[in-house]
Amino acid sequence: PIPTYFILNEFSEHKKVHEGISSQIESSFDVPVLNTRINSRVAYTEVSIDGQGVFEYSDQKAKSEMASLTQEVLEIAKELQFME
Repeated sequence: PIPTYFILNEFSEHKKVHEGISSQIESSFDVPVLNTRINSRVAYTEVSIDGQGVFEYSDQKAKSEMASLTQEVLEIAKELQFME
């Protein structure tokens, strides 16, 4: 079976409603939440309008988030022996 994970998208640690959301999701759905958070950034809207990828854009924080997400997913895939 392929495991299921949640990812927090449009996340903002400054929004009160986002506090503790990971633990609420995990307890409500019994599904783990990835550690990487995709924050609410103008860069994601602009790259989709311009037909670019986030790595072609100038926002280093957005690039870092995508790199972190990629690394986290690859690590999970290796742990589950989906890849060598």
